[in-house]
Amino acid sequence: QRGGRGGGQQRALKKTSLVTPKEHWPAIARTGVSMRPSDTPPHCTGAYFDLVYDDTYMQAQHLFIAMVATHDPQNIVDLLRQHPYHLDALLQMSEVYAQTGEAQTAADMLERAVYVLELAFHPAFTSSLGGVRVDFTKDGNKVLFRALLLQALSVGRRGAARTALELIKLILSLAPDDDPLGALLCLDHFALRSRQFPFLLALHSFYANTPSSYPNHHVPYLPNWGFSRALAAYNVGPKVLAEYEDVAAGVTADSLLQQALLLHPAVLPLLLEKACVVRDGGVWGKALAHPLFLRAQARLSPTEQHLQSIFVERNLALWKASNVLEWLMKVVKATLKALDENSLHLPPPHTAPPPRHNVRPS
Repeated sequence: QRGGRGGGQQRALKKTSLVTPKEHWPAIARTGVSMRPSDTPPHCTGAYFDLVYDDTYMQAQHLFIAMVATHDPQNIVDLLRQHPYHLDALLQMSEVYAQTGEAQTAADMLERAVYVLELAFHPAFTSSLGGVRVDFTKDGNKVLFRALLLQALSVGRRGAARTALELIKLILSLAPDDDPLGALLCLDHFALRSRQFPFLLALHSFYANTPSSYPNHHVPYLPNWGFSRALAAYNVGPKVLAEYEDVAAGVTADSLLQQALLLHPAVLPLLLEKACVVRDGGVWGKALAHPLFLRAQARLSPTEQHLQSIFVERNLALWKASNVLEWLMKVVKATLKALDENSLHLPPPHTAPPPRHNVRPS
């Protein structure tokens, strides 16, 4: 059996692509984690790989499960002294340290886990990224998705939005049909923060032109993609927008924002509330009293409410910039005027939020 490189003997820590090992990290004798090619499931495409674990690692895994049952983090710390590169223990303690405000230690634990996973990558896995797949439904593979997502969110919080974007793209590429951890719920956010506006517009166009049988054909109807597409168009201007949208047919940043507002009217009052914008009286007060926005939240399903809440919490800083709020007000006023004059009509409701997405606002 030819596995990845994670099962080797004592070695010095070497630099990898995803993380840079720290000098204070324990020396690696044997991680017990490797990767091997797997059979491609029926009706699927791509080269599939699985993570595999040796007997020593599995013994540590059973011990980890027992330590978790004690609800005492110190027991997991003790386990890491014996098995300093045990993946689940590293991720568990990373979250514990994050909750107690020890951000640097939390990041260190997380990076150690990502390092172990990258050492385990099969040579064919790293040489053909984009065409490789990992089956999330297999328990042994879940830790790869979880570690990559936590690392993306971690580096994103520390200002490395482009790195976070690339990690989210990697997660999505490993399971593009299923998107088990909801990468599509934050990919647009990191694309905007890293100013990858053409990429965001191109990806939205891809999903908008997929047939209804395609697993993620609903993406254009998600609130985050509707509003992020409009904000990307606002930032690139008409010339670049014409490469991705039908500008000749009148598509503009304003029209895209108007479309998002009509599809997801409950986003506006929630966004203004979180941005601490004065909503009583004045232009905003008059707008929110319009039937389009009045009681819009009450008309949503719990899933729609959760998706919109995630979007607002994650993207608030991008939308409360003064120039963006001015643009938002201009489009809101124009939209309500057109509705009142019957020159614009509400689109039919679209109920396609993905029930399989993990929509936790982590």
